[in-house]
Amino acid sequence: MDDILGNLNIAGERRGVRTVILFDAINEGVGAHYWRQNLSEIVSAIQKYSHLAAVFSCREEYLSYAFPESLSEKLPKLFINGFSNPDELERAAIQYLDEKGIARPNTPWLSPEFSNPLFLKTASEALLAKGLTESPLVS
Repeated sequence: MDDILGNLNIAGERRGVRTVILFDAINEGVGAHYWRQNLSEIVSAIQKYSHLAAVFSCREEYLSYAFPESLSEKLPKLFINGFSNPDELERAAIQYLDEKGIARPNTPWLSPEFSNPLFLKTASEALLAKGLTESPLVS
């Protein structure tokens, strides 16, 4: 770990900035258990380097499962609410589908699934894996 962190620290030092290490979605899969057991050691290792910083993303509901209480009290927290109204959700879904080359539904966005980022990602990846750019019709 020190080899990697040392090299990242040197890179930040040479540029005169901090190198930010992002640990995304630490609550997913078996992640929460792993992080709860190892997070204190990882944070301590990163804190030894003056040009390193770390960000850990975790769904709020899982904070107590992923973060040891001792760290949770010390580390700053920033809560992101995500999309807060139907218009924001629809605009985000349209942008996402357009970027992926997936045809938008030609009906009103009545289904709440289309405003769920994880659903959009999963559905888009499944369609693209099958070589499709639109949802097949259900008969």
